[in-house]
Amino acid sequence: MKNRVRVVSAFVLLLVAPSPALADDAAIKKAAERLLGFGHAVAEMKSKGVEVAGHGFLDPAPSKCTDALAEAEKAGATDETRLVASGWPDTLPSYQYHSSAGSSISLAAARDVCADYAVWKPAVKAAVAVQTAQSYLRNLDADASLGSYAVAEGKTCLEAIEGLGAASLEVAVKIGEATMTLEEGRTLCQRLVDLGGKASKQQAAAAGAKRAEIEAKWKKVGMKGDRLKLFVENELDGGGFPWYAKGCTTEITDPKKLAKAKTLFMWTAGANGGTLVSKYVFKGNKYKETAREYFDDAKAYRGCK
Repeated sequence: MKNRVRVVSAFVLLLVAPSPALADDAAIKKAAERLLGFGHAVAEMKSKGVEVAGHGFLDPAPSKCTDALAEAEKAGATDETRLVASGWPDTLPSYQYHSSAGSSISLAAARDVCADYAVWKPAVKAAVAVQTAQSYLRNLDADASLGSYAVAEGKTCLEAIEGLGAASLEVAVKIGEATMTLEEGRTLCQRLVDLGGKASKQQAAAAGAKRAEIEAKWKKVGMKGDRLKLFVENELDGGGFPWYAKGCTTEITDPKKLAKAKTLFMWTAGANGGTLVSKYVFKGNKYKETAREYFDDAKAYRGCK
C-alpha cells in the first residue's frame, strides 16, 4: 500500500510539473528581421568605415538592437536558434545559407552584432570629424589663412573623440584612404589644433605688419581718423577698389590728392547684380557715405555727381 501511494504521488507530480514552453516561430522571425538591419550596419561599418556615417541604418539607438534580441529570447529562442532572414551579410559569424530557408545567423551571433553596433556606431560617427581634420591638414600648408578654422575643427574633432568609450577608441575605422583607430585619430586632431594655432599666429603677425605698412603710407600724407580707417580697410580688401573723381571717368591714385579730396566715388558690385556707386563726401577726416545701385552704365555715370 505504501508503494502504491508513492507511485500515485509521483504520477500526480508528473501531471502538475510545467512543460517546456514552445518557441513562437513567428515572433522569432519578426525579431530576426529587425536584427537584420543591424547586421548590415555592422558589416558596412567594418568594411567601409566613415563612408557610411550618414546612412539611415545608423540612425537607430543600440538599445533597439538589444530590444530585438530580448523579443527573440522571449519567444523561446536560445543561443543556438537560427535567425532566418533574407540577406544576412555573409561576413557575420555563424552565417549559413540554406536553399530552402535562406540565410541565417545564430542568436549568439546576433548578440555579437548588437555589441559591435554599440561600439562601431559612435566610432564611425566620430570618424567624420577625423576625416574633416585630415582635409584641413592637407590644405593648411598651402593656405595659412585657414589657421583659425583649423583650430576650431581640430577642437570639434577632439570633443567627438572624447565622448567615446574605450572599445570604440580601439576599433580600426576606414577614413578615406587610411585605416586608423580613434586613438590615432585623436593624435591627428591634436596635431591640427597645434599647426592651426601656429598658422593663425603667423597670419595675424603678417596681417598686422601689412596693416602697419598701409597705415604708414596714408599717415605720411596726413590721413588720420575715419578717413585713414576707410582707406586702410579698402586697400586691405584684396588690394582695394579704385577711387574716382566726379563723373567716375578719372581714377585718382595720388595719395596726396586722395588725402585732400572733398568728394570721391567708388564702383563695386551691387547686391542685385547691378553696379553700386558709392559717394564719399569728406569734411576733414570725417565723411558721409551714400550709395545707389544702377543697372545701366549710362545712369551709373550720371550718378557720379
